[in-house]
Amino acid sequence: QSIGNRVDWGFNHWPKNDGFWYKTVREKDLAEGDVAFSRVFMWDINKPVTLKTHGIIPIFYPQCGVDKSRCPGMQQKRVGAWVVGFKLHFLSQYLSSLQLKGGFIFYVERETGN
Repeated sequence: QSIGNRVDWGFNHWPKNDGFWYKTVREKDLAEGDVAFSRVFMWDINKPVTLKTHGIIPIFYPQCGVDKSRCPGMQQKRVGAWVVGFKLHFLSQYLSSLQLKGGFIFYVERETGN
């Protein structure tokens, strides 16, 4: 359902449906101050269908920053993540512009996302 130029998707379980960021936080056991990128994957929830990745920064409580001396003796807990999705239109458009016979294939190593 459209709302102006926005789309109402209803309830969407993002860690499950768009959850490579959540998997990345858990697998890499990101610490406060770490930055990581999820694997590259195909995004087809809305147009244009393209390749996508996530930039991820974990959020901790209490927030000590990268200097652990700011919270002496305190146990931190990861409480969330700040996630920015990057649609890789330029890469998808470039690969499709090559006009290869039968289309193109973009290989991504499953284990690393590279």
